[in-house]
Amino acid sequence: MFKFLDDGIPENDFDRQLLDSNLVGAINLVELNEREREIALKKQLELKLNPIKGNFDYQHLKDIHKKLFEDIYTFASLDRTDIGLDGVFLKGNQHFVPGNELKKYSKIKFF
Repeated sequence: MFKFLDDGIPENDFDRQLLDSNLVGAINLVELNEREREIALKKQLELKLNPIKGNFDYQHLKDIHKKLFEDIYTFASLDRTDIGLDGVFLKGNQHFVPGNELKKYSKIKFF
C-alpha cells in the first residue's frame, strides 16, 4: 500500500501534481487513489477487449497510458519531463525512473 494512503496529504511534488491535475474532483490522495483504481480497472478491461495496436515502443506505451488515465488526470500520455518533473519520482513510497532519464530508458527494448 502506498505511504500517502495513511492520511491522504501530499508529501512530494508528484503527489501534489496528482491531486492538482485530477479530473475526478478528488480532494485528497486517498479519495484520488480510490477513484483512480476504479476507473483504471474499467479501462484495463476495455484494453483487454480492444487492445491498442503497436509494438510496445515508448509511443505505444504512452498511448496505453492515455487510455488508462485520460478520465483521471490532465497529463495522461505526457511524460514527466513534459509536466516539469525532471528529477526523482515517487508515487507514495514507490520509486520510478527519474524524469530526466526517461528518454534514455525509453530506448531500452524489454520484449
